[in-house]
Amino acid sequence: MSIELQTVTTFNRSLRVQLILWTVIILTLVVVGLTTLFARNASRILEQQTTVQLTQLTAQSARAVADFIKARERTVDLWASDSLLLSVARDPALRAVFVTGLSGYLGGFAAREPWISDVLIIAEGEQVFSLSGRKDVLADTTGQPTDIGPFASVLQLVLERDRSDPSLAIWRTATDRGTLLEGIFVVLLLDPLVVQEHLHAEDSPSHGGIMALQDQTGFTFAELVMDLSAVPTPTADVETLDTEDLLIQRHRVAQSPLYVIGVAARADFQAPVRNMIAITASLGVGAIILGLLGTLYFTTRVTAPIRKLTSVVRAKADQKYGEIPSRSRKWIPFSKRGYRQDEVGELAAVFELLDQTTEELTASNQLLEDRNKDLRETRRTLSTSLNRLEREMDAARRLQLSMIAGDSELVQLGSSVQAVGLMEPAREVGGDFYDRFRMDEHRIVFFIGDVSDKGTASALLMSRTVSLVRFAAHQLARLTDSVPQPSDVLTQVNEELCKNNSTRMFVTLFLGVLDTRTGELTYANAGHISPILSSHNSVKPISADLPDMPLGVKPKSTYRNSHLTLPSDSRVVLYTDGVTEAENSDRKFFGVDRLVEVIHAQLDSDMETLLTSVSTALDHFVGGAEQFDDVTLLIIGWKPMGGGD
Repeated sequence: MSIELQTVTTFNRSLRVQLILWTVIILTLVVVGLTTLFARNASRILEQQTTVQLTQLTAQSARAVADFIKARERTVDLWASDSLLLSVARDPALRAVFVTGLSGYLGGFAAREPWISDVLIIAEGEQVFSLSGRKDVLADTTGQPTDIGPFASVLQLVLERDRSDPSLAIWRTATDRGTLLEGIFVVLLLDPLVVQEHLHAEDSPSHGGIMALQDQTGFTFAELVMDLSAVPTPTADVETLDTEDLLIQRHRVAQSPLYVIGVAARADFQAPVRNMIAITASLGVGAIILGLLGTLYFTTRVTAPIRKLTSVVRAKADQKYGEIPSRSRKWIPFSKRGYRQDEVGELAAVFELLDQTTEELTASNQLLEDRNKDLRETRRTLSTSLNRLEREMDAARRLQLSMIAGDSELVQLGSSVQAVGLMEPAREVGGDFYDRFRMDEHRIVFFIGDVSDKGTASALLMSRTVSLVRFAAHQLARLTDSVPQPSDVLTQVNEELCKNNSTRMFVTLFLGVLDTRTGELTYANAGHISPILSSHNSVKPISADLPDMPLGVKPKSTYRNSHLTLPSDSRVVLYTDGVTEAENSDRKFFGVDRLVEVIHAQLDSDMETLLTSVSTALDHFVGGAEQFDDVTLLIIGWKPMGGGD
């Protein structure tokens, strides 16, 4: 370390280097200082001038807008007492007769004043006349202002029903010989863009600024060339806003929800400052170059003997050690008293330091090799652990599928009932499940469910729920000596799931009991999606009623039994939300409508074909998008047999 420090000291004492370095530093400081001083003063002056100009223009424009609105209010005052307009507003029988004349009368005003977008007559909350001939121009004609009094009008911002652009509405209560006619209004709609273009045609700030109208929410009535999304909403009648990129002056139009906003971009009004900086920087660079050339000439003459001596030393080193690249030469100092304080000593110190650096680099390479060896060992350990975890998760997946009969093969449940199912977990193990089994000679039980979470925790709760449903069904059958009601099974399972439910996970479950002789289906629904019934040319949900509370949410919950007689050759399609809420790359859901379309297209197909068609349609819709939820389907088919089971 001492050699390195001494080398730096030796290097800094070189006369040639010091002269060049100080010349560059002094010239750079002078150029930067003068440029900064001029730029700050010029920027401050330009900003002050622009602020004054914006203030004057916005105040002048606000008065012009106020005068413009008052002139339009006087026009509406005349219309509000016009006999032809009152006839159209009050008498439906005369409305068809005078509407043409009224349109011609008001159309003359609109032709002379292009900012008029429409004239409306509102009677008892209903639009009875529109100059443009459109119906329901306003989104809400019953929400007119409540502070309309004698000889007063109200200016407000409204959104027309069939347009996304807002309009300025001047409301006026109609009068008949000085008497207010409550419930009858004349509304003049002004296009704020045309008004803005008319009033600000000649008023605009210098340096590329703009003038525009703005409402009290901060919405600007113009397609601006600059982004004003960061400008806050108005909080005062007159205010100046100073952002990083914009200089904004806002002035409220008297007694109205409008503001006149003047905007000047700093990038525009500070352009002269940038030009001055560019010119000054160019001159500074020229001065630095001239200074370097002069310093180089002077130092070359002064340091020539020293450089000649350095050359001789390097030549001697080449004779002794051979032609070695300058960055890897090993030079032993010829003086034991230390390094010389010139280029010769610098060379000796640099070569000595290079030798030490080589030794340190060798030690560093050895340390790096040791670290790489440890890293490779760690990677092998992680790989072994990961492979073991994958095998365990694969075994858990196979075990889960075996517990819920998660295959797509057709199962015959008696001579008149068939069942086929499919489950694809989003992860190695999932929370969806289904099952179907015979209770006695003529009745089968089937159910489908979905746990509120995914992964290992939901898989454990799923296996517990399947076991509880089977146990409850068989226990109730033994106690009552009959096939249990679905509501009783759900009630008992719910009580068990509510116990010690610290994770607050819940289960949605649809449980049905089917009489294979008559097709009578008794079912109960604990918060699950209603299955779809497919028969002949009909495909529809089994029930439109809201399901009952999911399992595991609230103890003592009650569940209802519902009854349905299945038509001949019908199918019940049960599914989880992973089917209808599957997303494609455009973040769109597969949806119930697409599922119904696929089922309807396979009315004449067998159940295995129907299951394959739904799975294929789902895969085609999702494409390469990642699956976020378990996909589970269960199809129960019933076809009455003449001889029973």
